[in-house]
Amino acid sequence: MFSLAIPLSVEAVKSIKASLTRSMSEVKSSHRCEAMARGLGFRTHASLRAGVKNGVCPQAIVDGEAFVAYLRERRFSDATAPSFYIACAQVAVSFALEKEPMLCWHGIGFGEYQRRSDGSLENMNERHERFYGDRAKLCSPHYVQQFLRALVVLTNVERCKNITSVYGSYRLKHVAERAVSNYPTGEKLGPDYVSNGAFIAAAIHVGFKWRTSTKPNGEYYPNVGFNMSTRSLRYLESGSGMRR
Repeated sequence: MFSLAIPLSVEAVKSIKASLTRSMSEVKSSHRCEAMARGLGFRTHASLRAGVKNGVCPQAIVDGEAFVAYLRERRFSDATAPSFYIACAQVAVSFALEKEPMLCWHGIGFGEYQRRSDGSLENMNERHERFYGDRAKLCSPHYVQQFLRALVVLTNVERCKNITSVYGSYRLKHVAERAVSNYPTGEKLGPDYVSNGAFIAAAIHVGFKWRTSTKPNGEYYPNVGFNMSTRSLRYLESGSGMRR
Protein backbone atom coordinates (compact mmCIF):
# COMPACT_ATOMS: atom_id res chain seq x y z
CA MET A 1 0.00 0.00 0.00
CA PHE A 2 1.11 3.59 -0.51
CA SER A 3 0.32 7.12 0.57
CA LEU A 4 0.15 9.73 -2.16
CA ALA A 5 0.60 13.47 -1.58
CA ILE A 6 0.42 15.80 -4.58
CA PRO A 7 1.06 19.52 -5.14
CA LEU A 8 -2.12 21.46 -5.78
CA SER A 9 -2.52 24.15 -8.40
CA VAL A 10 -5.13 25.30 -10.88
CA GLU A 11 -3.35 23.26 -13.56
CA ALA A 12 -3.22 20.17 -11.33
CA VAL A 13 -6.95 20.29 -10.66
CA LYS A 14 -7.65 20.69 -14.39
CA SER A 15 -5.46 17.67 -15.11
CA ILE A 16 -7.29 15.50 -12.55
CA LYS A 17 -10.67 16.59 -13.92
CA ALA A 18 -9.63 15.75 -17.48
CA SER A 19 -8.34 12.33 -16.48
CA LEU A 20 -11.53 11.49 -14.57
CA THR A 21 -13.62 12.62 -17.53
CA ARG A 22 -11.82 10.07 -19.70
CA SER A 23 -11.90 7.20 -17.19
CA MET A 24 -15.31 7.81 -15.55
CA SER A 25 -17.42 9.29 -18.32
CA GLU A 26 -20.49 7.46 -17.00
CA VAL A 27 -20.49 9.66 -13.88
CA LYS A 28 -22.15 13.05 -14.08
CA SER A 29 -19.60 15.88 -14.31
CA SER A 30 -20.82 17.65 -11.16
CA HIS A 31 -20.55 14.40 -9.17
CA ARG A 32 -17.03 13.78 -10.47
CA CYS A 33 -15.97 17.26 -9.41
CA GLU A 34 -17.50 16.98 -5.94
CA ALA A 35 -16.02 13.51 -5.41
CA MET A 36 -12.63 14.84 -6.48
CA ALA A 37 -12.88 17.63 -3.91
CA ARG A 38 -13.67 15.13 -1.13
CA GLY A 39 -10.79 12.96 -2.25
CA LEU A 40 -8.42 15.93 -2.00
CA GLY A 41 -9.56 16.85 1.51
CA PHE A 42 -12.12 19.59 0.79
CA ARG A 43 -15.77 19.78 1.80
CA THR A 44 -16.96 21.00 -1.62
CA HIS A 45 -15.69 21.62 -5.12
CA ALA A 46 -16.19 25.35 -4.52
CA SER A 47 -13.89 25.27 -1.49
CA LEU A 48 -11.31 23.35 -3.51
CA ARG A 49 -11.38 25.99 -6.26
CA ALA A 50 -11.09 28.80 -3.73
CA GLY A 51 -8.27 27.14 -1.82
CA VAL A 52 -6.25 26.48 -4.96
CA LYS A 53 -6.89 29.94 -6.39
CA ASN A 54 -5.75 31.66 -3.20
CA GLY A 55 -2.71 29.42 -2.79
CA VAL A 56 -3.60 28.44 0.77
CA CYS A 57 -3.54 24.68 0.05
CA PRO A 58 -0.27 23.88 -1.72
CA GLN A 59 -0.51 20.10 -1.16
CA ALA A 60 -3.16 17.43 -0.68
CA ILE A 61 -3.14 13.85 0.62
CA VAL A 62 -5.12 11.74 -1.85
CA ASP A 63 -8.01 9.93 -0.13
CA GLY A 64 -9.59 7.31 -2.38
CA GLU A 65 -12.06 6.21 0.27
CA ALA A 66 -13.57 9.70 0.51
CA PHE A 67 -13.76 9.90 -3.29
CA VAL A 68 -15.59 6.57 -3.56
CA ALA A 69 -17.86 7.23 -0.58
CA TYR A 70 -19.25 10.38 -2.16
CA LEU A 71 -20.05 8.60 -5.43
CA ARG A 72 -21.62 5.58 -3.75
CA GLU A 73 -23.88 7.89 -1.74
CA ARG A 74 -25.07 9.14 -5.16
CA ARG A 75 -25.89 5.56 -6.23
CA PHE A 76 -22.75 4.92 -8.25
CA SER A 77 -22.36 1.58 -6.51
CA ASP A 78 -19.65 0.36 -8.89
CA ALA A 79 -17.36 3.34 -8.28
CA THR A 80 -13.80 2.41 -7.35
CA ALA A 81 -10.74 4.44 -6.39
CA PRO A 82 -7.96 3.40 -8.84
CA SER A 83 -9.05 5.90 -11.51
CA PHE A 84 -8.81 8.69 -8.93
CA TYR A 85 -5.39 7.58 -7.69
CA ILE A 86 -4.14 7.38 -11.29
CA ALA A 87 -5.49 10.85 -12.09
CA CYS A 88 -3.76 12.32 -9.04
CA ALA A 89 -0.54 10.40 -9.63
CA GLN A 90 -0.34 11.88 -13.13
CA VAL A 91 0.13 15.23 -11.41
CA ALA A 92 2.92 13.80 -9.25
CA VAL A 93 4.70 12.32 -12.26
CA SER A 94 4.50 15.59 -14.18
CA PHE A 95 6.26 17.38 -11.30
CA ALA A 96 8.97 14.71 -11.22
CA LEU A 97 9.51 15.28 -14.94
CA GLU A 98 9.96 18.99 -14.27
CA LYS A 99 12.62 18.24 -11.66
CA GLU A 100 14.58 15.89 -13.96
CA PRO A 101 14.54 17.15 -17.56
CA MET A 102 16.34 14.06 -18.90
CA LEU A 103 13.84 11.56 -17.47
CA CYS A 104 11.63 9.40 -19.69
CA TRP A 105 9.94 6.02 -19.28
CA HIS A 106 13.11 3.96 -19.84
CA GLY A 107 15.25 6.08 -17.52
CA ILE A 108 17.64 8.97 -18.11
CA GLY A 109 18.70 10.24 -21.50
CA PHE A 110 17.86 9.80 -25.16
CA GLY A 111 18.82 6.13 -25.35
CA GLU A 112 20.56 4.49 -28.27
CA TYR A 113 19.84 5.60 -31.82
CA GLN A 114 16.96 3.52 -33.20
CA ARG A 115 16.63 2.09 -36.67
CA ARG A 116 13.90 3.09 -39.08
CA SER A 117 11.80 0.49 -40.87
CA ASP A 118 14.27 0.53 -43.80
CA GLY A 119 17.17 -0.32 -41.48
CA SER A 120 18.78 3.13 -41.48
CA LEU A 121 19.48 4.98 -38.22
CA GLU A 122 17.24 7.81 -37.10
CA ASN A 123 18.72 11.31 -37.24
CA MET A 124 19.25 13.59 -34.24
CA ASN A 125 15.94 15.41 -34.67
CA GLU A 126 14.06 12.10 -34.82
CA ARG A 127 15.90 10.89 -31.73
CA HIS A 128 14.96 14.00 -29.78
CA GLU A 129 11.35 13.76 -30.93
CA ARG A 130 11.24 10.14 -29.75
CA PHE A 131 12.71 11.17 -26.39
CA TYR A 132 10.02 13.78 -25.76
CA GLY A 133 7.39 11.24 -26.73
CA ASP A 134 8.91 8.81 -24.22
CA ARG A 135 8.77 11.54 -21.55
CA ALA A 136 5.08 12.16 -22.24
CA LYS A 137 4.33 8.44 -21.95
CA LEU A 138 5.32 8.51 -18.27
CA CYS A 139 2.12 10.47 -17.54
CA SER A 140 -0.11 7.89 -19.21
CA PRO A 141 -2.21 5.57 -16.97
CA HIS A 142 -0.09 2.57 -17.97
CA TYR A 143 3.13 4.08 -16.61
CA VAL A 144 1.44 5.87 -13.73
CA GLN A 145 0.35 2.51 -12.31
CA GLN A 146 4.01 1.49 -12.41
CA PHE A 147 4.85 4.69 -10.52
CA LEU A 148 2.34 3.68 -7.82
CA ARG A 149 3.85 0.17 -7.54
CA ALA A 150 7.22 1.80 -6.97
CA LEU A 151 5.72 4.01 -4.25
CA VAL A 152 4.72 0.90 -2.31
CA VAL A 153 8.33 -0.27 -2.16
CA LEU A 154 9.70 3.19 -1.43
CA THR A 155 7.59 3.54 1.72
CA ASN A 156 9.84 0.81 3.16
CA VAL A 157 13.19 2.35 2.20
CA GLU A 158 15.28 4.30 4.69
CA ARG A 159 17.25 7.37 3.67
CA CYS A 160 20.97 7.80 4.18
CA LYS A 161 23.22 10.82 3.86
CA ASN A 162 25.12 9.92 0.70
CA ILE A 163 24.03 8.80 -2.75
CA THR A 164 25.26 5.32 -3.56
CA SER A 165 25.42 3.31 -6.78
CA VAL A 166 25.33 -0.09 -5.03
CA TYR A 167 21.60 -0.27 -5.76
CA GLY A 168 20.85 1.58 -8.98
CA SER A 169 17.38 2.34 -10.28
CA TYR A 170 17.34 -0.62 -12.69
CA ARG A 171 18.08 -3.11 -9.93
CA LEU A 172 15.50 -1.51 -7.65
CA LYS A 173 12.75 -1.47 -10.23
CA HIS A 174 12.91 -5.28 -10.24
CA VAL A 175 12.29 -5.24 -6.48
CA ALA A 176 9.18 -3.14 -7.11
CA GLU A 177 8.00 -5.53 -9.83
CA ARG A 178 8.03 -8.51 -7.47
CA ALA A 179 6.20 -6.79 -4.62
CA VAL A 180 2.64 -7.86 -3.85
CA SER A 181 0.75 -4.59 -3.42
CA ASN A 182 -2.68 -2.99 -3.34
CA TYR A 183 -4.26 0.42 -3.64
CA PRO A 184 -5.11 1.93 -0.23
CA THR A 185 -8.74 0.99 -0.93
CA GLY A 186 -7.86 -2.68 -1.44
CA GLU A 187 -7.78 -3.14 -5.20
CA LYS A 188 -4.85 -5.16 -6.53
CA LEU A 189 -1.88 -3.18 -7.87
CA GLY A 190 1.05 -5.61 -8.09
CA PRO A 191 3.12 -7.63 -8.67
CA ASP A 192 3.56 -6.38 -12.22
CA TYR A 193 6.02 -4.61 -14.50
CA VAL A 194 7.72 -1.36 -13.41
CA SER A 195 9.80 0.64 -15.88
CA ASN A 196 13.09 2.21 -14.91
CA GLY A 197 11.69 5.70 -15.51
CA ALA A 198 8.59 5.11 -13.42
CA PHE A 199 10.73 3.98 -10.48
CA ILE A 200 12.99 7.04 -10.80
CA ALA A 201 9.93 9.33 -10.94
CA ALA A 202 8.53 7.75 -7.77
CA ALA A 203 11.86 8.16 -5.93
CA ILE A 204 12.06 11.81 -6.97
CA HIS A 205 8.45 12.36 -5.90
CA VAL A 206 8.97 11.08 -2.36
CA GLY A 207 12.08 13.20 -1.89
CA PHE A 208 15.09 10.97 -2.42
CA LYS A 209 18.21 12.62 -3.79
CA TRP A 210 19.43 11.19 -7.09
CA ARG A 211 22.51 11.37 -9.25
CA THR A 212 22.82 10.85 -12.99
CA SER A 213 26.04 9.85 -14.73
CA THR A 214 27.43 10.04 -18.25
CA LYS A 215 29.47 7.82 -20.51
CA PRO A 216 32.87 8.90 -21.91
CA ASN A 217 31.09 10.16 -25.06
CA GLY A 218 28.83 12.42 -22.98
CA GLU A 219 25.69 10.29 -23.35
CA TYR A 220 23.69 9.59 -20.20
CA TYR A 221 23.56 6.21 -18.53
CA PRO A 222 19.84 5.35 -18.11
CA ASN A 223 20.15 4.38 -14.44
CA VAL A 224 20.60 6.61 -11.38
CA GLY A 225 21.76 6.21 -7.79
CA PHE A 226 19.87 7.38 -4.70
CA ASN A 227 20.52 8.19 -1.05
CA MET A 228 18.86 4.95 0.01
CA SER A 229 20.04 2.78 2.89
CA THR A 230 21.82 -0.32 1.57
CA ARG A 231 20.69 -2.23 4.64
CA SER A 232 16.99 -1.58 4.03
CA LEU A 233 17.36 -2.31 0.31
CA ARG A 234 18.99 -5.67 0.99
CA TYR A 235 16.12 -6.49 3.32
CA LEU A 236 13.57 -5.64 0.65
CA GLU A 237 15.42 -7.43 -2.12
CA SER A 238 15.40 -10.59 -0.03
CA GLY A 239 11.59 -10.47 -0.10
CA SER A 240 11.29 -9.44 3.54
CA GLY A 241 9.98 -6.29 5.13
CA MET A 242 7.29 -5.37 2.63
CA ARG A 243 4.17 -3.78 4.06
CA ARG A 244 1.35 -4.46 1.62
